[in-house]
Parts: sequence; C-alpha cells; structure tokens
Amino acid sequence: PSRVAVAAEQPFWLAQPVRDDLVAVAATWTPADGATPCAVAVAAGGYTCADFSFGPRGEPLRAPRALDRYLVSADGSRLVVNVSRLIRGAGATPQPLQPGLQQR
Repeated sequence: PSRVAVAAEQPFWLAQPVRDDLVAVAATWTPADGATPCAVAVAAGGYTCADFSFGPRGEPLRAPRALDRYLVSADGSRLVVNVSRLIRGAGATPQPLQPGLQQR
C-alpha cells in the first residue's frame, strides 16, 4: 500500500490486494462515533489501528467495524479516487454458531 494525501485532512492508503482490485482506505479511523481517532498503519496482511486489526480490503478482523473507504476507479493508465465522499465502514457481521459449539 501507498499513503496518499490529496489534502492534509484527507490522507488515505491506496492498495491493490489482488489483480484488478484497487482499495483506498482512510488513514484515520474511529471504532464508534465520538471516539478518539487513531492512525491506520500498514501491517502484515492488512492494516492496524491502535489494538484493532483489518484485512487487506479494510474488512474488520478484530474491530467493531471496517475501515472507512473511498471509491476507486481505473480507466487505462488513469486512476481516480473520489475523496469527496467517505464511505463509512460497516460493522462486523456476527457469524452463525457451528453445531456443537457453545456461545460465550
């Protein structure tokens, strides 16, 4: 991933986790509305922010919601990141219990 700052208040990480898949995640994140923001950093296999971890597309691994993202499009050799609208990361989706496992 490469850190990009179009404007000082809107830095983001731009990555290509797999071929033909471009991702732009905001360089700051909060776990909930009103919480103190933390800096998003690149880590092995994804990103971290404080004690939270995320996958290569910003999906929550150990976090209450995904990283915030920007829409990315590519046209030939031209890349466009729409920083005019931040796409707020969705919450982690609870997974169904496997048969025989007890809920904690």
